[in-house]
Amino acid sequence: MEEGSLLAEALKRENGLENTLIVDIYLPPFEIASPEHLIALSRIAIEINTYIHSEIYPWLIGGDGPVFGIHETGGIPHLRTSLCYGVSVADEWKLIGLCGQYSSQNPILAMEFWDQDDGQVLLIQSAHELPAWVDQIGPPNCRHRCWILRGKVNLIAPFSDTDAFLSIPQSLELLRSASSLVECSPTVNNAIQERVARVNSANHYHRGAVVVPRSVVHMLETRPDLVDAACLAFSEYATTHAPLNQPPLAGTCEDWVWMVHRFGRTHYSMLRTVTAAPYWKAEDTIPSVYQSVEVKRLKRQCNVQGTPHLRHALQLGLRLVAGLDYILMHRVNDSHTNDAKGWGVERRVQCWSRIEKACSECRVSATSPGWLLNAWQQGPNEAAHDLEPILKCPVFQEELKNQFTPLTQPEKPITTQIRSELLVKVPCNRHFEPPTPRDVDDERWMIMPDEDGLELYANARPTSRSQLTSDESNGGDSALSDMLSGVQSFMHGKSTIEGVSHQIGLTRPLSIDPTVFLNILHSTLQAECADDLDFTRIEKDLFFSKDDYQLDDEEGGDGVDKAMTDVMSAMDNELRIRPISENGSKDVQQDESVRHNAEILTNLLKSLEAGHGKPSPARNILNEMGLDVLDGHFEEE
Repeated sequence: MEEGSLLAEALKRENGLENTLIVDIYLPPFEIASPEHLIALSRIAIEINTYIHSEIYPWLIGGDGPVFGIHETGGIPHLRTSLCYGVSVADEWKLIGLCGQYSSQNPILAMEFWDQDDGQVLLIQSAHELPAWVDQIGPPNCRHRCWILRGKVNLIAPFSDTDAFLSIPQSLELLRSASSLVECSPTVNNAIQERVARVNSANHYHRGAVVVPRSVVHMLETRPDLVDAACLAFSEYATTHAPLNQPPLAGTCEDWVWMVHRFGRTHYSMLRTVTAAPYWKAEDTIPSVYQSVEVKRLKRQCNVQGTPHLRHALQLGLRLVAGLDYILMHRVNDSHTNDAKGWGVERRVQCWSRIEKACSECRVSATSPGWLLNAWQQGPNEAAHDLEPILKCPVFQEELKNQFTPLTQPEKPITTQIRSELLVKVPCNRHFEPPTPRDVDDERWMIMPDEDGLELYANARPTSRSQLTSDESNGGDSALSDMLSGVQSFMHGKSTIEGVSHQIGLTRPLSIDPTVFLNILHSTLQAECADDLDFTRIEKDLFFSKDDYQLDDEEGGDGVDKAMTDVMSAMDNELRIRPISENGSKDVQQDESVRHNAEILTNLLKSLEAGHGKPSPARNILNEMGLDVLDGHFEEE
């Protein structure tokens, strides 16, 4: 490492420029700093900020996310925003995509993207499609040569290999004059659009079960941006700071409730995977400052084997609360949470006036410097220019770096916002049930393949077109063999489905319980999701109907319909003859009476047969009933 580079690296990290994307927007005529030009820039800032924040997205930094403000570079006024994306590279490409969409609707704007760590991020993404001159002049000379105009990436080719450096005024002049050096490569644009499309089509949210104090419920429901900031704070401070001795939220750890919160996937991963700190090394670690009877009870409830979707709920809630405590205690004097009470309208006008003066001194302007401050002092009725757009447009760096929500809640630091949300009480009579598996999302997206899995995956892919062609020329013998072996293992394997018994080998047929089979079929047809396909709790239903399976009359043949109708009619007749009571006692009594009468009749017949027609007790009983037995026949008198 070169001498002095450690200091530069330390200053770079101290200024918060690590993994940061800088976006500049210029409006032609670029070198003019007239009042009309500055007012037009402020209107564009209001429009693009509204456009970006109309998109619901979990920015890593939380709050309002990226916000454009007025800035000047070399006397040229323009708009600038900085996005600290950290470990979430998707944030960087989400902002690039949104700016590109806005550029397609405003073709006069010129946008430049610069990554503080990587440089020309657009050129890096399209490295395989770049022209040869990019490698010839090198990365340092590519600064100010890649722009987005009309939603497309435009490259500015060098004049010569010896004079490759290009300044901002030179670049803007070439863009305005539509010089022949400006190239719009379709392959480069396709590479950028594919990267943006992957980010836009991805799912950036995860619904997770979480147990939190009742005092935090309102914040989770109304301010998810504060939750995102708490997740980021926990990731930053948990590895370097021990849990606080007297955290602000420690007194609220006796009343915990169940909730389902929609985390950003990056924030959810931060809470789930922080294991470097000794106090949070294990997944079930509970720092002593957060331990209570209620927390221990919830820990046992979360570890129940039958509810795996609740396993991490308590740990997520504890880490979320710890993140809020870190913000409230450690970030009081942090630059990200400084009070912005001084950032009223007057200070904003002063910063605008300073930028206007710097631009006027560097450029020729028909208006004398200081017109903005004079217009502010004259008031809205006497001023020659409408300052309303300027009063709504923030100032980059001086104002934006000190505010968490410069658009929605300006001049209000994050610590004050958190305390305000904690004061909103949730009614004590509001009941919270533990989430069901349907209420939360699966965590399979977090599972990364191990090294062996990655190696097998890499080896399984064809390394060349020739290898792919050779596999096709084999007639798919390998694939066919795998398919046949799979079918054979299925036929010889042991079934795990209830109602199906299978003897090893194919000499004996399968034995299937029709009642269980029909119940499984009925449940499958009625299932709305995978969780409904649970056959372990299905009870045998001895009475089933064609209507239960929601079959149309036209689906089956006439013979099948007639047979089904006969079966149903027979069942209906038997139900009418033998009504079933609620407890079934009437059927039991009727069956017992029939059996008793059958036994009496059998004994009478046996007695008559033993007497051979001679007088006997049985014959006397039958005569008293009006029945006379003559030669084995009954005759009524």
